[in-house]
Amino acid sequence: MKCFYFIRKKKKGYVGEMFASLVIIAFCIIALITGINYVDMVKDYAVANQISRKFILRMETVGYLRIEDADRLLVEMKDAGFKNVSLNGSTNTKQEFGEDVILNISFLQSGKETVRSGSGFSTVNSDKYLNIRRSSTAKG
Repeated sequence: MKCFYFIRKKKKGYVGEMFASLVIIAFCIIALITGINYVDMVKDYAVANQISRKFILRMETVGYLRIEDADRLLVEMKDAGFKNVSLNGSTNTKQEFGEDVILNISFLQSGKETVRSGSGFSTVNSDKYLNIRRSSTAKG
């Protein structure tokens, strides 16, 4: 029974170890909450990127961004929840085989951001302007 005596024996604690553990746990929780807020923004950006990919492939075959394609792109971006969508800088005229076609989409993305306020942290809504620029060569 003597061998189990050492396992059960209590050791005197050190308050500094416990305090350091609590501080580390608090920082991990703050980092987790901040990261969760950015997950939605990254998902939304991925959706916008997929929409732009679909339309640049269309532009490759046609040679430019047609008016009906531009209208569909604007509707898809609006349906995805983006505001103030602009296609300025995109190729609007027919390009010959091998010439560059450019799709430039600017939009306002809404999301939440964690900010320090006083002695704590709070979540505020924030809008950020983003730009997706894709280029390829005309195939048609």
